[in-house]
Amino acid sequence: MVTIQITKQMITEEICGHLCGIAESAPSSYELDDMFIIIKNWNDGRPLRASWRIILQGFHCYGTDRIPSFISNDWNRAVKMYKKLKGL
Repeated sequence: MVTIQITKQMITEEICGHLCGIAESAPSSYELDDMFIIIKNWNDGRPLRASWRIILQGFHCYGTDRIPSFISNDWNRAVKMYKKLKGL
């Protein structure tokens, strides 16, 4: 049996990498309060949404050692996001 340990840095990199991809593919700038769907089937078929402000925070933290507060404030939710994004 192989055990895989998921670290906080792995969770942060996956979530921020996803947000970075959204920010880089955006055709133009948005208002900080504009909302975007991050995960389509998050909770009972409802999407998980994030503001442009959160997307930019993730963009700026990607590839660094920083963990944004929207992740560190709720690690259980972050783990759930990680699993959804990885298809686990």
